[in-house]
Amino acid sequence: MVLYLSNIFSYLLGIDVSDKAIDIANTAKKNNNIQNIDFKNKSLNEVKTNFDLVLCTEVIEHIDDDKDFISSLSNRLNESGYLVISTPSDESFFYKKGFFTNFDKRVGHIRRYNINSLTKKLNNGGFRVVDYGETDGILRMILFSTDLEFIVRFIKGPLVPIFHFFDFLSKKIFGSCGIILLAQKK
Repeated sequence: MVLYLSNIFSYLLGIDVSDKAIDIANTAKKNNNIQNIDFKNKSLNEVKTNFDLVLCTEVIEHIDDDKDFISSLSNRLNESGYLVISTPSDESFFYKKGFFTNFDKRVGHIRRYNINSLTKKLNNGGFRVVDYGETDGILRMILFSTDLEFIVRFIKGPLVPIFHFFDFLSKKIFGSCGIILLAQKK
């Protein structure tokens, strides 16, 4: 996500505890000739800089102590700074039926959230939720959580809007598989 923001912001810092994720990000940075991003192999608590905006995408569901993690996010934000946080949802019909149990174990998901539960945690952690939305229908989730992931390579050109349309419909029928919230530090 941070690569897409390089045209908007003068400087970006991406951090991850995974060496592999940092290597992939640096390769993408080089391949796209992007100069205004640094990627560091660090945890949030190792970063001593504060920011106006923190993006936390698909992270909190892996953290043992999410209350402490939210506090750390708040500590990394400047006064009235913003947090964008996305995570898998527990609202999907298929999740409630146990369809993603093995996937969650395989990728290290400790828990999932819904908009209300994450809003409450963020409010208790010093944030005010400004906006929220649901992301990803069951089609997208199936492609990224099963052996069908290879199909993603074939969804190109005119197939993209068709795929998005059917994924949007599946979200309306079966519930969202992901959520995203924009919160501001109180």
